[in-house]
Amino acid sequence: MCVFKPKNEEERIIWNKLIPRADRTLEMSNYVCELHFQSECVDKTYTTVLSDGSLFTMDRGIPLLKSGSVPTIFPNLPKYLHTIKKRKSPKKRSLSAQKQQKPNQFESNRTSQNNFENVTIVSEPFSTNETPLISFTFDDLRNGLKCLNLPNSSWAYCCTNSNIIFSRWKEIKNDIIVAIGSKLNLKIIINNTERYLPEFKLPEVSRFKNLELIIHKINEISNVCEGVCIAR
Repeated sequence: MCVFKPKNEEERIIWNKLIPRADRTLEMSNYVCELHFQSECVDKTYTTVLSDGSLFTMDRGIPLLKSGSVPTIFPNLPKYLHTIKKRKSPKKRSLSAQKQQKPNQFESNRTSQNNFENVTIVSEPFSTNETPLISFTFDDLRNGLKCLNLPNSSWAYCCTNSNIIFSRWKEIKNDIIVAIGSKLNLKIIINNTERYLPEFKLPEVSRFKNLELIIHKINEISNVCEGVCIAR
């Protein structure tokens, strides 16, 4: 998966007008995923004519965005979400009413007070605006990506029907990839090698804050060993 950035200010202005993101402005340092460009706009091969007149084609190491190409594909755009206040079940409302009507009953008995607090904790998810963790899904994550707080402008993301891919870019290549599958499974790839990083004690992808924490922790890997490089 490749990303591209505008070559100059004029191109940045054109791209910014075409990208339907009212919440942010495309900057010169920002990248746009190749999935937002028509396939014919991205050149992934070299083609040359051999001495006998035949064509020889080979894959490019890094795909090239053809001059004048603009992003035009924007499927599955996130919709504005409305928070719906959850209605307590009759049992939970009854417990709340008992607490308001008989506050003195529990003030004189420390043991009873502790028991009562243990009961009211059960209704806590119904009294907050946050969705209970058990209902957090891949679609919830994909629809809320625009609200995600990434570490800095070197991070970009793109979505498919079954994956969300975050990548940290340095110059023209990415050194870190964080992939989230449709079952919220996590995969971390550093310099084309999958890593597990048990020393980071990363949480499960069960809420937006956890995903932010994962990416911010991984971003602390400032000096990634690039292994053996071949000079060109």
